Amino acid sequence: MYVGTTAESGSCYVFSAEARTMRKKSANCTRRWRDKQGEKEKLIAQEKEREKRDKEEMDAEMRRKEELLQELLQKQTELEVKLSKLSTTEKQTKEQKDKLEETNNKLFGKLEFAEKDLEQTKSYLRSLQDKVKEEKRARADASLRVTRGIAEERASLCKQLSLLKDMNKKLVDERDAVKMEREIEEHTDIRNPMIKQGS
Repeated sequence: MYVGTTAESGSCYVFSAEARTMRKKSANCTRRWRDKQGEKEKLIAQEKEREKRDKEEMDAEMRRKEELLQELLQKQTELEVKLSKLSTTEKQTKEQKDKLEETNNKLFGKLEFAEKDLEQTKSYLRSLQDKVKEEKRARADASLRVTRGIAEERASLCKQLSLLKDMNKKLVDERDAVKMEREIEEHTDIRNPMIKQGS
């Protein structure tokens, strides 16, 4: 802070570099907060888009595997019906029966594999959803901490700016008081010679 007197008028003037710095910091703080808000909204939009894309891909994969499972179940059912018919038919041959049983066993193995794969996919999807929720909570907490930090910094700067305004007002009042005292002294000096001449 710098206090001086102009050469022409003799009036006091007050320069408050601290006040200007505080106002500049407050403006910068507001700009950073707006930038953070914009960046946060952009990240949230990107995250939602990624989640939507991942969900669509997982849903498509789930539908494909469920369709495959249904197809295998249908084939197994058809083979079981054929086996049942062959077992009741005198024309059945052992070779055909063995071949159908072998095919049925293979399909049963594929069915078990498909069921396990489907369960693993469901488990992975649940894990992915939990992870996404955890990441969203972590980002929300981090964003809240940043927002609170900026708010506290802004409040501190506003408080400092208010103190500087009070100091400036006090200096202006002191300047006015000094000016008034000088005017009284000058007025007294003018009147004194007149009083002396009269005596």
